[in-house]
Amino acid sequence: MLHNYPNFTFVGGDITSPQDIGSCIRKHEIDTVIHLAALSSVENSLKNPFGFTETNIHGTHVVLEVANSNNVKKFFQMSSFEAYGATKPGADGHKEDEPLSPNNSYGAGKAAAEMIVNAFNNSTPLQTIIVRANNIYGPNQFPDSKDAGSFRGDVTLTILPAEIIPKFIMLLRHGHKLTLQGAGDGKRRYLYVGDAVNAFNILLHKGVHGETYNLGSYDEVSHRQLCETLLETVKPPSYDGSDVEAWIDRRPARPYTDFGSTMDVSKLRALGWDKNVSFEEGLKRTVEWYTAHGDTWWGGAEKIIYPDVKANGITA
Repeated sequence: MLHNYPNFTFVGGDITSPQDIGSCIRKHEIDTVIHLAALSSVENSLKNPFGFTETNIHGTHVVLEVANSNNVKKFFQMSSFEAYGATKPGADGHKEDEPLSPNNSYGAGKAAAEMIVNAFNNSTPLQTIIVRANNIYGPNQFPDSKDAGSFRGDVTLTILPAEIIPKFIMLLRHGHKLTLQGAGDGKRRYLYVGDAVNAFNILLHKGVHGETYNLGSYDEVSHRQLCETLLETVKPPSYDGSDVEAWIDRRPARPYTDFGSTMDVSKLRALGWDKNVSFEEGLKRTVEWYTAHGDTWWGGAEKIIYPDVKANGITA
């Protein structure tokens, strides 16, 4: 979709390679880096902790070092609400100046990367801004990868909030059940990708370097509610709206405390940003996109999302 734009160029490379990062920055005369690349999801970080450390911490350090040595002016670091971890949010949600207390490998990696970013801001000419975001969703999002270990047994899927919406849409369209951890009462806030892009555009022009900004939504949805909403929106084969439980495969809850993803976004709103797309509208747009393009967009992704199993009479 982007290849026809004259101001877009895709460069494949290794985030931990100074040579790859450096040649890209020099060739294209980059003066601003928005660092979004990371391994994602808590569940995956528990299965592959060293890989997450290498990519999310060491990789961030590499990009910072190379950016600074090549006279990049501004650096934006995408972090996560998971960095707050076990810290209980106040009435308005987590605030940017709260102590970080991550309780899983993914959150710890994001918090560690933030410390390195802050160090560069304080000790080099590089001007940095950190953004702690809720779960971002929307069209074109890849529904994770086969190394996540998502399928267990016959037709189950582990909750991965960052990719849960595209995964669940694709599974329901092909008649697969959805896995729910515990009672499903854990809550998350979801932000439509267009609103996230608008936030970065505002921060690019108005953000104060050295600062951290929460980027979040007001739409707090439990995992159970998300399952119900997607069932009603996607309307998978043989679903008649009468028995939601028949489409849910329950699994044990996570073995650690999670205080949700509520964040105070007043600091970002003071710069002129606000959420424009409601969860209902964003979900509708996302379902429509996956219905039209989901099976063909990535080429071969169906082999990752649907292994050779049978579910509810449907062969994947």
